[in-house]
Amino acid sequence: MSDIPAKTRRVSLIPYSAAINANDLTQLIDCVANIDFSPLRQFIERVLLQSKVMVPFVRNPASLRFHHNSLGGLLSHSFAVVNLITKEFTRGTIECDIVKAAALLHDIGKTQTLSDNLSRTAIGSLADHDALTLEICAEPLASLSREHPHIANQLRHAWTCASPNARYGFKAKTRVARQLRRADNQNAKTGNSAFIKQIDKLNMSSM
Repeated sequence: MSDIPAKTRRVSLIPYSAAINANDLTQLIDCVANIDFSPLRQFIERVLLQSKVMVPFVRNPASLRFHHNSLGGLLSHSFAVVNLITKEFTRGTIECDIVKAAALLHDIGKTQTLSDNLSRTAIGSLADHDALTLEICAEPLASLSREHPHIANQLRHAWTCASPNARYGFKAKTRVARQLRRADNQNAKTGNSAFIKQIDKLNMSSM
């Protein structure tokens, strides 16, 4: 990927052979293509098409013991959050594009903290995925900030504001940030319930 000029890099270049679920990769390509504001679309592609991010994003689990804990779970969870959150925003608006980007990349740190052998990486045993989000997005965010600082700051806030009842961190001050927290928690709980049912089924079959 690093050999391809940055201006011609597209999510559609991600090989289907790398993805666990080809349909999810198709959805990813469509999701990015449907973002109307081109600087934001280019920002997402710059984040995802980093060599250390591209393959883990389409292969890694979203967790090891809880929701979406199978291969490809990270991409599936990210889509689910995008679908939940965009229902709350008017399609075709810049706010809707911002919230799509925020939702799609909200767990991007898990490309570095988890692996496709269903274990934690070296950094994953020392730092939480949220701590790596801005690091992974640093260069694309800096580029976006030069022309559109308000949009870049919306993303920074949505990814770093405190979860409800947290002791530290800024409270969610924007609609994008509040709805991202809600959609993420909602889908994680749904995925967790499915995981618990799967365990219960396995336990019953072994009795």
